[in-house]
Amino acid sequence: MLERDVTDPIEQLQAFIGHWAECIEDGSRPFCVCALLASELPLLPSDVAVEVKAYFHLLSGWLTRVFERASKEGLIHLRHTPRDEAELFMAVIHGAMLSARAYGDAGKFSMIASAALDHIKVAKLTTQQ
Repeated sequence: MLERDVTDPIEQLQAFIGHWAECIEDGSRPFCVCALLASELPLLPSDVAVEVKAYFHLLSGWLTRVFERASKEGLIHLRHTPRDEAELFMAVIHGAMLSARAYGDAGKFSMIASAALDHIKVAKLTTQQ
């Protein structure tokens, strides 16, 4: 659905971050339940564990495709394979959720997530006339 509404890969990543930022800012809404469940994977019923793993594979696959497109379009610079960068980005976003909740500071999430995106984005050079 996101890919249908937003075609630019950087904007897709920003929309992904924005979704979770809203969840963090609105303390009454949960953030990624699968991230929470993953921390307890060994204790989960097997059918729940299968679904949690499937979510991570699905998200990783989507992020990998977004990173591949963004790299091909010259929008981001990858130091590793798109899959590895996607896994790193996913871990940073999940960690940013936890940090924001632990600090009680929604701004932490936005700061960390924005820094992660800025870290890979290719700077647009402007020319002065």
